[in-house]
Amino acid sequence: MAKQDDRVERAAPLSLALCVENLSVRINHNQILKDLTFEVAPGELLAILGPSGSGKTTLLNVLAGFVQPEQGTVRLGDTIISSPDHVVPSDQRGIGFVFQSYALWPHLNVLDTVAYPLLRQGEARAHARKQALEILTRLGLDPLSRRLPHELSGGQQQRVGLARALAARPRLLLFDEPTANLDEFWKVDLQMEIRQRQRSWGATGLYVSHHVPEAFSVADRVMVLAQGQVRQIGSPLEIYQEPEDKVVADISGSYSLVDGVVESVPRSGTAVVNLMGQSFPVSINQGIAADTKKFIYRPEWGMIGDDGLSAKVVDMRFQGSFVDYFLQIDDIQLQHRQLGSPTLQVGEQTHWKPKRLARWSGGN
Repeated sequence: MAKQDDRVERAAPLSLALCVENLSVRINHNQILKDLTFEVAPGELLAILGPSGSGKTTLLNVLAGFVQPEQGTVRLGDTIISSPDHVVPSDQRGIGFVFQSYALWPHLNVLDTVAYPLLRQGEARAHARKQALEILTRLGLDPLSRRLPHELSGGQQQRVGLARALAARPRLLLFDEPTANLDEFWKVDLQMEIRQRQRSWGATGLYVSHHVPEAFSVADRVMVLAQGQVRQIGSPLEIYQEPEDKVVADISGSYSLVDGVVESVPRSGTAVVNLMGQSFPVSINQGIAADTKKFIYRPEWGMIGDDGLSAKVVDMRFQGSFVDYFLQIDDIQLQHRQLGSPTLQVGEQTHWKPKRLARWSGGN
């Protein structure tokens, strides 16, 4: 087993950040990642969204040391851990990986599973188990320490996976859709656990998800990938309210498109926009200018009631805490969301007006 001096230094692991520069990866002659450049600040959790095949999992595999890049570098703090001619072995990177499939060894109980990374680092078995029990206690899992994986629920198994990843006090935590195999109750619970523990440990993290609300709820910032390239990086609010192109708009939530004319240049976050012959004061994002002709409307950015544009309810979907109405307004159909129980039925007439709009940048 390698001595401590042979491994990547981990004396101050929680002060390090991740820097990816011009990263490109080709697998079986297919370009998976192309010229990726981004940084993750110390202690920050960056969520990664993107359609299937966008390169999310490949990126994690590069960071974990499972795939070597053909171009670019990956730097963890001051150490280059991946480049075309140099790859630090996975077990020497100080990285914790939480898998979608739990990936627990069936023959190891919970305590020995969490102690395993410490044993790999050269810790004596008794000391490794003591540290593992301390981590399990902090996560409220110590009563399960003697159980085998088949004796645990899905949520418990994934928590054990998180404990194992945290055991070696990693510089970087990688989450590959960690809640994908859980039911809704455990999914929300584990999201809160992950965010709380990542913050309390102070580790930098990357969190891959297909589920937009999950990514928004856990992340400090969100990176959207498509066809192996970065399309936008920003806070969850920026990604949702100010998508830079169609890919980002499509993946970040439901929306409708409306045509209009800006009647006043935006000032103090408000503009007057004419839609179908009526003028409305609306909150706007920074991208709206006098020549903006097409706008994004998110379902909750408006009101229905007694004034505004005449609209007919052509469909209605009750979602529990809210209702989605699909409104026909002249020749456009628009999705509008309202909290609470249904107040309108399909076929009824109402009126709609926007309270916020965003600039559309996705083309025709």
